[in-house]
Amino acid sequence: MRKYAALCRFYLWEHCFFYNYVTYIYGDILSMGPQTLALYLMIRYMKTGEQRYGLGSGLAIAIGVMLKTNCEITVIALIMILFINGIGSKSDDAKVKFKNRVIVALCMLVFVFGQKTYINNHYMKVTGLEEIPKGNPSVAHIAMGLQEDGGLEPGWYNGYNYRVFSENDYDTELTKKAATAKIGERVDLFAHHPFYAARFFTRKYITQWADPVCISTQNLDYVSRHHEISALGNSIVFGVGSTVLAWIMNVFMTLCYLGVVVYLVGVLRKRHVSDYEMLMLLLIFGGMVFHEFWEGSSRYAMRYYIYQLPFAACGLKVLLGLIHEHKLKKI
Repeated sequence: MRKYAALCRFYLWEHCFFYNYVTYIYGDILSMGPQTLALYLMIRYMKTGEQRYGLGSGLAIAIGVMLKTNCEITVIALIMILFINGIGSKSDDAKVKFKNRVIVALCMLVFVFGQKTYINNHYMKVTGLEEIPKGNPSVAHIAMGLQEDGGLEPGWYNGYNYRVFSENDYDTELTKKAATAKIGERVDLFAHHPFYAARFFTRKYITQWADPVCISTQNLDYVSRHHEISALGNSIVFGVGSTVLAWIMNVFMTLCYLGVVVYLVGVLRKRHVSDYEMLMLLLIFGGMVFHEFWEGSSRYAMRYYIYQLPFAACGLKVLLGLIHEHKLKKI
């Protein structure tokens, strides 16, 4: 029981910035509930083969996508693991399981795109619109993610996506062309200046994944401009509380990443990883790659950081075991 209590305390401190986070900002916190449930149910499906878990995973992630479109990265990871799971087996039973996984994958896509269609149709009915406007194209966010000027850090939000949309009279196709041309300019610059490109992407990576508070204090700062916050809130945003929070999270984030590195070294040595672990690794590393090119923000890294904690705990357990063995040898 003491081990479990210590592990729970470790997890509580590792989630420190969550208590400081504005719950309803962009649906980040809310969407992590159904997203985590979808991951859990998929693991249950891989372990038991029961269709109800696979279908439940599809329904849960559809709700997650409804609350936050970033959950679509999780949809990709879930579908990938469905086809990776049990790969290489040629028995008749394996063929039946493969068909079942295809059914689950198709149902998941139906749930995700079905809820989008339903919400769009309902919105058109309520507003009287004949169609949903195409809006600002996603390529504008990618173009912004490759820029250095105007944001908090390289590749972070700098308002380019809104500016380019406005400059092109809110025409989606014209905006897409302008943003694509901007991407071409940046790619050409990176190709001709590889050291600059390396510095840019390294800086973007570090500022997203090593921010101890995951930009939560900045979000509280925004909230404080519209209504009063408590004395504790003021301290966390503007005073000594901010320093204390950053110090605590710097310590625990360092421990987390150390544990993950130890775990990954062990995986590489064994050259084997379970499908359950692979699911989470696909999500984490897929998110890392995606956000290197999308608009940067440590707020995006938050959802992946949480899923690293089990790997961190595993790695730290291995590391502490090695330290203990080393001490016994000395004795």
